[in-house]
Amino acid sequence: MKKKAMIAVLGCLIGCMLIAGCGKKKDSPEVKPDEKAGSVQQEEAPSKDGDEITEDEEKKPEKKLKDTGKAPAILRHRGYEHEHNSNGQLTINHHYSYISLGKQDAGSNKGLAASLEKARDDIRADEETKRKTEEETLKENEQFSFEENWDTYVRRADGCIISFVTEYVAVGEFDGQYYSEYKAHNYYTDSGEEIGFEDVIADEDAFFDLLAGKLSEYYEYAKKNIYQIDNDTDKDRIKDSIKDYMKEGSCAWTVDPQGVTFFLNSYTGLPEAVSAAVLFSEDKEGKIFNEEFVESARDEWIMQVPQHVGSYCDTDDDGEAELIRAYAVEEMKQYEGSEEYYISGLKITCDSFSHSFRTRMTGGTDFYDVFFMHKDHDTGLIEGHYEYDSAFINTYTLDKDSIDEADAVRGMFEGSDEEMDDEKEDHIPCFIPTDLSKIRVKLEEDSEAREMTNDILSIGPKGKIEIRYGEYEHVPLGVNEAVDETGAGVGRDIEPFFGLWVGSFKDKNEAQELVSKLKDKGLDAYYVYSPEWENLNKEPYYCVTIGESGSEPEAQDYIADAAKEGFKDAYVKYTGSRLSHRICYYLHNESDMEISPDEVVIRYVTVEDLSGGTNSVATLIVDKDTVFDKSCDTQYFGNYRKGDSVLEWFNYNKELMDTDVDKYLEKGPALKGVFDVSVTGNHIDAFYGTYWWD
Repeated sequence: MKKKAMIAVLGCLIGCMLIAGCGKKKDSPEVKPDEKAGSVQQEEAPSKDGDEITEDEEKKPEKKLKDTGKAPAILRHRGYEHEHNSNGQLTINHHYSYISLGKQDAGSNKGLAASLEKARDDIRADEETKRKTEEETLKENEQFSFEENWDTYVRRADGCIISFVTEYVAVGEFDGQYYSEYKAHNYYTDSGEEIGFEDVIADEDAFFDLLAGKLSEYYEYAKKNIYQIDNDTDKDRIKDSIKDYMKEGSCAWTVDPQGVTFFLNSYTGLPEAVSAAVLFSEDKEGKIFNEEFVESARDEWIMQVPQHVGSYCDTDDDGEAELIRAYAVEEMKQYEGSEEYYISGLKITCDSFSHSFRTRMTGGTDFYDVFFMHKDHDTGLIEGHYEYDSAFINTYTLDKDSIDEADAVRGMFEGSDEEMDDEKEDHIPCFIPTDLSKIRVKLEEDSEAREMTNDILSIGPKGKIEIRYGEYEHVPLGVNEAVDETGAGVGRDIEPFFGLWVGSFKDKNEAQELVSKLKDKGLDAYYVYSPEWENLNKEPYYCVTIGESGSEPEAQDYIADAAKEGFKDAYVKYTGSRLSHRICYYLHNESDMEISPDEVVIRYVTVEDLSGGTNSVATLIVDKDTVFDKSCDTQYFGNYRKGDSVLEWFNYNKELMDTDVDKYLEKGPALKGVFDVSVTGNHIDAFYGTYWWD
C-alpha cells in the first residue's frame, strides 16, 4: 500500500494577541427615591436629620444573574440530511448538532427548555432554507455537491449562565475553501431569558476599544504575512465595524467562564473567520464588565471550542490568554481504484505549540467530543470517541510549552435513546459534561462482550480519572498495556503443537486464503510463520496446518479430512519450541513515540501478527535489551551508524529530528514505516527488518 498522506482539517490559526488596558465605567444615572430605576420600584429610605437621600444610599436594581447551584442536564443531538443524484452520487451532505435539556430537567426549567428548543428550530430552519436553494441548483446541474455543517459548542454551563455558539461551515464547491458563520445564545440558567450585551458590559466604549486593539494587531499580521496586502484598517475603523457587524448579524458573542468572546464571520474583517476575547481579568479597574458577571466566574469549568477558529483562554490564570484549538486530523485511504478521507487522530494546539494523537485502530473513528477543562489554575482536555465498536475516553494536560496524555479508560459519555427527538438523528444524544466531579459515562466492564455500564467519573489533578460509583475497576490504557479490538494482548499465544501441514507460501495472503477455504469447509485451520518455530523452515514461509494438536495421533485424525480436500501429501510434524513471536508494527507519525536515552515508548501502533492473530493496536517498548537480529540488514535502517544498538539508533534519529531535519529525511523518515520485530508481551526483543509501505 502507498504511504498515507497526513492532512489537517483547514482551520484559521490566529497569532498570539497582546493584552491591552481598560476603559472607564459609565456613571450611574441619578434616581430619585420615588422613581423607578429600570424595572425595579425603589423604596423610600429614611432620611438623616431631614436631609435628602444621597445617591450612595439609593437601593440598587435587583440583579438578574441568579445562581441555581448547578447546571441542568444538557444533551447534544446530532442530525443529518443527505440527498443523492441519479448516479448515486452524494450531492447534499448536511450535518447539524444542537443542545437540549434532559427531559427530567426540562419540566422544572420550562423557560430554558423553550429557549433551547427555539435555538434548535433556528438551526433546522437555516439548514432547510439552504437545502431547498441547493435542490434548485441541482436541477440545473446534478453533478454539483454541497457539504455543510452546523456544529453547536457549549461555551459555559453552570448555575448562572448557559451559553453556546453554532459554527456554520460550508466547503467551497470549486476551491475547497471553508466559509464560516456564527450564531450564539446566552441565557440565564434560572429563567431561560436571553442575556443582553448591555447586561454584561458596563462600558461598551472601553470594551470595544480593547477588543478592536486585539483584532487590529492580528489584522496587521495576517494582511502582511498571509494575504500579502496593504493593511488599510486601523483600530478606530475596526471598532466601528464591530458595532456594524453586531447589527448585521455578521458576528456573535458568548459569555464564557473567563470573559466574553467574539466570533467574526468569514469575509468580515478578513477572508478567514476570527475570534477574539476580552477576559474579566483584564478589567483592572472593574469598570468594563458589570460586577455580577465578574463575580459569577468560577475557577473550575468546562468549555467547548469551535473547530475552525479556536478560542482564547487563560490556561494558568496568569492574566495572559492563549489560543487553544482541537480538531480532527484526516488521512487518505485508497482502495480498489477509489480514495476517501478518514479521521486518523486528534490535533491539539495551545498558542504556538501543538501535538497530534493518533487513533489506536486505523481508519475506524467517526468524530471526537472534545471539552477543555480548568481546575486549580490548570487547563486540560477530556475527549471521547469511537473506534469501530470500541469507545475511549482520554484526558490530556496542556500549557504554553507542552501537551501530554494524562489518563484513559474504555468508555463513552453517557447517552440515552429515550432523549432522541428527531428521526434524522444519526447518534444517540449524549450528556455534555458540566461538572468535573460528576461526568456521566458508560464504561466498558467486559471488553470482549462489549458490555457497558452507566457510571460516574471525576477528573482529579493532572487529568487523573477517578471512578466515582459502581464496581468498575479503573485500569488505565497506559504504556504497559496493549489494546486491540478484543481487549487481548499482542497476537496469538500459541504453545508448541503437532500440525497436519497442508501448504506453505511466501505470500501471507495466499496462506490466509487457504485458511479461509478450509474453515468454510468446517476444518480447524491456521497458519504460522515458520522462523518462529524450532523445527520449521528457517526460511520465511507462512505454513498452513489443519489443527494445532497436542499429540501426534490427534493430528493424524485430520489426515482423512485433508485427503477429501485434495491434500494427499499432507503430513504431521511437531513445531518444537517457539523461538520468537514475530509481528510487524506500522508507524505513521513520529509523535507517537517517546524517545529517551533509556527507553523508547511506541504508543498505539497498528500491529500485524505474522502467525495469524487478529491485527491489533499496541503500545510497545524498546530498551537496552532490544537488539538487531543477526539476519537483520541494518543498511535499510535510515541513519544507522555501524555499531549502534537499537536504542542508540532511535536516539540518534531523535537528535537529527531536533537539530538537522534535512539529514533525518535524507533517505526518507527513518522512524516511519513497517518494522519486522519479535516481542515478549509488549517488549520488542529484536528487529529483523524495516520496509516502506508497498
